[in-house]
Amino acid sequence: MSPRVKGGDWRREGREAALHMVYAMEINGQNPRQAELWYWPLHPGASPEARDLAQRLLQDTESNAAAIAEIAGRVCPQYPLAGMAPIDRALLKLGLAELLGQRDTPPPVIIDESLRLCHTYARPEMKKLLNAVLDAAQRELRPARPRQNG
Repeated sequence: MSPRVKGGDWRREGREAALHMVYAMEINGQNPRQAELWYWPLHPGASPEARDLAQRLLQDTESNAAAIAEIAGRVCPQYPLAGMAPIDRALLKLGLAELLGQRDTPPPVIIDESLRLCHTYARPEMKKLLNAVLDAAQRELRPARPRQNG
């Protein structure tokens, strides 16, 4: 896999880089540091902002592993993480990690960007599952604030 991002969108570039590394962790049993040591030399043109975001997302994926597994198991018990294809599992973990760790990014943006990655890398039927899981998780993790009248 190689990044397909065009036009300088460092956020999308960072998410895509993080997906590649989480996928490598899934299929090779690598830790985040090993994934970075493999990935970045192959992509020397990545912007500093994209690298920073990818590193934060990797850290969020690693540090929230237990919470991610618990949320995924609760929200979609009929689709256990262990039974998913590695790319599907990586997409789900990355989206949940971003919801948990990147509080400054609005949930609709996280979901939309996760679905864009899903459209590029996963089977079409995964898009519906990913959307449902991330939507349910965001309602639980970041409930909408009631509007104040006045």
